[in-house]
Amino acid sequence: MTVSKRITAFVLCTLIVLSCVAIFPASNTASAASSSVEAKLIALKKKFPDGKYWNHIGSDKNNPDGYTSTPCTHHYSSSKCSWEYEGACGCNCFNKAIQCMGYAYKTAYELTGSVASESRGWTKQTSLDVSKLVVGDMIRYLKNTHSITVVGVKGNTIAYTGANWGGNCLIKWSTMDVSQITGFTYVYHKNDNDMKNSDFSFITGETNEIWKTKESNDASLNIRSSASASSSSNIIGSIPPGEKFRVISKSYSTTTKYLWAKVEYDGTVGYSVLNYAVYVSGSTEQLELINLTDLYTGVDCTLNWKAIDGAD
Repeated sequence: MTVSKRITAFVLCTLIVLSCVAIFPASNTASAASSSVEAKLIALKKKFPDGKYWNHIGSDKNNPDGYTSTPCTHHYSSSKCSWEYEGACGCNCFNKAIQCMGYAYKTAYELTGSVASESRGWTKQTSLDVSKLVVGDMIRYLKNTHSITVVGVKGNTIAYTGANWGGNCLIKWSTMDVSQITGFTYVYHKNDNDMKNSDFSFITGETNEIWKTKESNDASLNIRSSASASSSSNIIGSIPPGEKFRVISKSYSTTTKYLWAKVEYDGTVGYSVLNYAVYVSGSTEQLELINLTDLYTGVDCTLNWKAIDGAD
């Protein structure tokens, strides 16, 4: 091989190596980082499912890594909550905080690997800049009365998880416009955290819970066309007292204090208020539905019933 050919071959090899170093690792790293954030969020939502309750009802042991299917309205001073907390109230505790703040501390810790505090490399920011929010940030707002953990940002929309909606330990995964963060207090941000997420598809999804109407109500539960008790929300069906039905998803109204649910009963899908129902189980089961036309074909009868929901 001549000298000129050797030089040419060397130059080509050098260019190939430089191309690999300059392009491929950067692309793979970005892809791996995005995948890692997505995996963390999916795991966290599986650990703390939407619609469950961050408490330890049924046990006297604090369980910040768990949840139950039973709401709880216990509120005690945070001074009773410590790392050795043994359950002075039904709600869980983490980092000496209970309810929404304890849950925010816990979920931020799960995402970032450290507890939010200035001594652990976090910064408390007293101005809200949505463009700088990242996954794992804690937001305190509503005049220092509520906390949530950021799980994504897309434009002016924030995806979040929080607990104690309605004062009963309810876990919620949802989105909201930044304009809804009123009474802003501060953002806790881990200084080395640059985790981004603009894909909210992991938040959507359906629960498979079975509930039943309270027999003591002596009234059917209305199924409406939308999650509202206003006259514009038509009544499209009803669930008799003591009957089981499937809950597809849940949302709490801070205005009316009603826990609305998208439900399915006897082929009808609509919205009902769970305040008038009780939880049965967390997995789909075969509902024993009976069609009245099968029982009373050819028989004249009159059915009388009452109905209830947020309006009547």
